[in-house]
Amino acid sequence: MTNLDTSPSVSTETAYLLSIPVETLRPLIEDVLRSVDGFPGWPLGQVALEEKSAAICIGVKPHVLRDARLRLKLPHTLVGRTVTYTSDELKSSLNRMSVNH
Repeated sequence: MTNLDTSPSVSTETAYLLSIPVETLRPLIEDVLRSVDGFPGWPLGQVALEEKSAAICIGVKPHVLRDARLRLKLPHTLVGRTVTYTSDELKSSLNRMSVNH
């Protein structure tokens, strides 16, 4: 059996050191984390948002989210008198209400 490959052999032992400052990558990392973990605009590190902020994150007016909570029994958490939502609560509710599910 003959070897038909006549190209010169390339060494795979060459290693290159690439140094990128973490601050340069921070915006990219934060964008990736937002897209994976929650909604666009959901603040990193926030477990739950108040109703007004949560409404803005999912792109509706606060009264729309409030009405949906009251009529459709959206899962939420009361902290005192403050209504809060986690991104998981909102995702599951939106999936459940989706017309195409």
